[in-house]
Formats: sequence, structure tokens, C-alpha cells
Amino acid sequence: MSRPGRVLVVGPSCVGEMAWFLALGYRRLGWQVARVSDRAFIGRGLPGLVGKAVQLTERDHRLTSRSRKLGELVRERARGCDHVVTVKGEYFLPEDVAAINAVAPIVNWHPDHPVIAQNFACIPYYTAFCPKDSWSTARLRAMGHLNVSTLPHASDPLVLGSDRSAFATTGFSVVGTGYAYRQHWIDEARGVGLDVRLWGTSRTPRELRDRTQKAKAVGPDQGKALRSGFFTLNTHHPYDIAGGNQRVFDAAAAGAPQLTECLPETVRHFLPGEEIATFADRDEFVAQVKELSADAALRGRLSANSLERVRAEHTYEHRVQSILSML
Repeated sequence: MSRPGRVLVVGPSCVGEMAWFLALGYRRLGWQVARVSDRAFIGRGLPGLVGKAVQLTERDHRLTSRSRKLGELVRERARGCDHVVTVKGEYFLPEDVAAINAVAPIVNWHPDHPVIAQNFACIPYYTAFCPKDSWSTARLRAMGHLNVSTLPHASDPLVLGSDRSAFATTGFSVVGTGYAYRQHWIDEARGVGLDVRLWGTSRTPRELRDRTQKAKAVGPDQGKALRSGFFTLNTHHPYDIAGGNQRVFDAAAAGAPQLTECLPETVRHFLPGEEIATFADRDEFVAQVKELSADAALRGRLSANSLERVRAEHTYEHRVQSILSML
């Protein structure tokens, strides 16, 4: 199984999406990659909020003919593949997973919060179900799901670090969708006197978009966005109890000094003070913002060390090797 063969990757196919990076990692290792874009298949043809509402209905209730046909499509595309990897797998029914697994081993790499939002009935039918953090793994295994193994997020320094020309001369960057918790820390940093470059998405609430860049930053542009401040502020959504979100790895891959919460899964992968800057409360946050703004040597050390950590342990090629070892 470790010798390159053919893999089917299921997930959003747009540049910069996790499934896109995963497919790229497989190709670099010599694998032939087939693709199914589940997001394009579900709710396709319906624009804007209407399409999003249909997509959520199909995900949560799995009632429509398209969601049923997705399982059939993946099963058919899996023929001739050594294995299948789906990112999140939120649109599958249990019988979909069982039918696919009868054709080829199937691994679900779940990048969000499976204990909070997951069709638990699907989990036993995967060859391996892989949350991004050990906190979720422990709880799913305690439920009796013994095919669960942790597969942390990863990133791609060859893509995110491909253009190192954009280094900041002022302020800090924030990349991602806006929400109230994130806005709180943005306001705290502004209160210290820093400007912010906020790179959001169409789902960023209107009141948070006063300084949002017009275009979503993906691929190399995401790396430039992360480096558009003295440091980048990476806050975890309140649902993300354990930490270790995608941005932890992306900022490191982009060579951007990073300030983030001191959460257990984050500090499992990156050393506080040497590879990332962390805070546990408001006083630590303000102190770190001031120190990062004033200390170029510290920023340089965090940038170099976190980038080296990603290159050594946290690329998508590393995760592909972990998947192969499970199989």
C-alpha cells in the first residue's frame, strides 16, 4: 500500500481548500489522484444564500436525491483505487460509507469538531475516522468507535511560502471569517494602538467588514495575507475546545509570526515562545501584542522556527504517509 498507486480524494476542489492541498500532496509522492467535489455536487446550481440553505438541509437531513446520488458516484469512482480519503464526509449516509468501503478502504479526515457536529452512525463503517485533535479522538473512542485515530491539520510551505516579498511594516493581520469572539481580540489589539489588515470572506458579518479586503486570499495569496502584518492573530472558534486549527499550521507554513490561544492541541505541535506566541488571558494578550510589535528578533525567531517545524513534521505529504500507515 505504501507504493504509489491511485487514490480518490473527496472534498471541495477549489484552490486553497484542504482537499485540494491533500490531492497535491499525493501527487508529489507519485500517486494518481481522482477527485470528487462533494460541495459542488450537493446543492449545485443554486446561487448565494438559497444554495447555502439547500446545502445545509441536505447535510443535516440527507433527504434529497442529490445527496443519495453522491454516495453512488463516489462508490463508482472508487473502483480501481487503492483507497479513498474524504475530507469531513458530512454528506454521506452510513450505507454510503459501507458501500464505498466494500469497494476500497475509506478514510475520513475530519477537520472540524466531530463530537459537536457528526453523523455518528457513519463512523463504524469507515476503515479509519480521523479527527484533527486527540481531545475528539479520546471522546469518540470512549463512545466505542475504536477505528478512530488523530490526524492533525497540515499545511504546504511550498504554496503558502512561495512569495516571500510581502512582509509588513505596520499593524497585524487576521485571516478568516469574522465572528464576535475574534472581533473581541481584534478590538483589544487595536486598543494597544495597532492597525489591522483583516482578510475575510463573504460570510464575514457586515459590521466586521469595514477593513476587510475585497477578495478571499487563497493559495500563495493566503501566505501574503498572513504576512501582511508584523504578526498574524489566529483565534480559535469557541467550538474549537482543544485548538490546533488550520490557521496554526498555515501561518507557520507562510513564515508568519503568530499569536494564538494557549490551547492543548496547539502547544502539542508548536513550542510556545520558540515557534508561536500564546496567551491565556487579556493581560497576556496585551503583553504579547506589545512585545511582538516591538521585537523584530522575536518575530524572526518565531517565523523561522515554526516554518522549520512544518517542513519537518506537518506537511500534507507527512499526513499522506500517516494515512498509508493506517491502511
